[in-house]
Amino acid sequence: MMTSTRKVFLFVGLSYGLAALMAALMALSGLEFTGAVALVFSAAYMFTPLAAVAVVQRAAGERPLRGLGAGLRLNRWLAVASVGALVLVLVSTLAGFALPWHHFDPGVDALLARFGELIPPEELAEVRTQLEALPIHPALLALPQAVIAGATINALFAFGEEIGWRGLLHRELAGLGLWRESAIVGVLWGFWHAPIILLGHNYPEHPLPGVFLFVVICLLLSPLHTLVRRRSGSVWAAAICHGTFNAAAGAPLLITAGGSDLTVGVTGLAGVLGMGAFNLGLAIWLWRRGARS
Repeated sequence: MMTSTRKVFLFVGLSYGLAALMAALMALSGLEFTGAVALVFSAAYMFTPLAAVAVVQRAAGERPLRGLGAGLRLNRWLAVASVGALVLVLVSTLAGFALPWHHFDPGVDALLARFGELIPPEELAEVRTQLEALPIHPALLALPQAVIAGATINALFAFGEEIGWRGLLHRELAGLGLWRESAIVGVLWGFWHAPIILLGHNYPEHPLPGVFLFVVICLLLSPLHTLVRRRSGSVWAAAICHGTFNAAAGAPLLITAGGSDLTVGVTGLAGVLGMGAFNLGLAIWLWRRGARS
């Protein structure tokens, strides 16, 4: 019978190996890691933990998803997962404005400065006019869209990751308690991103330091994902949290001017500060609830 330790090491080895293999093939392909290519590659990359889980489960004589919380359980923690992800983005946005390199831009200049290169020069003026004519800022429009995407298409892709991090690893590490489990899974989850980050994901200007910064980001993201997974009894709560966070992650960039990919937004220093504050509040809330029970 395969022990928990062997399952964890086999899963980590396989998921890391598949991620590195995909990144190597991408690098050797000669394709530029931008636009549609980056989108398709990133989507496929998210399913490497699922493939690793299937192998581990088979090696242990179990069905691929059995005992991992893969079933959907309808309860309030699915909503908590979605709202919690939005709160993480909000506090990270506010924390970013406290940094000296950033400032709030209520217009569309920050948006166009960051994403204008994706628009053909001859269409830039027309796009600016259309954006300025919107009744509310695009950053606000992005939030309800993030909720919808996070509970649907994004959740499906996030499930490919979460069945590993908050499925198999949760089952094997659950006895450690929420915070220790979150710390171990967060670090493993963060370094699993290293191959794709070195290709230019999230930190195209600073890929190498971006690897280590994103480990910190995943470490800070992990407690909320672990909490909703535990309380809901389903990996889908973590997938919704993950999917909503991913969908809303670009919103701070639409209203923040200045900074670099290491400082701005939820994956930058702003995210470290904001999510650090969130986790402090979460720890106090859990402690008070425990003290009352």
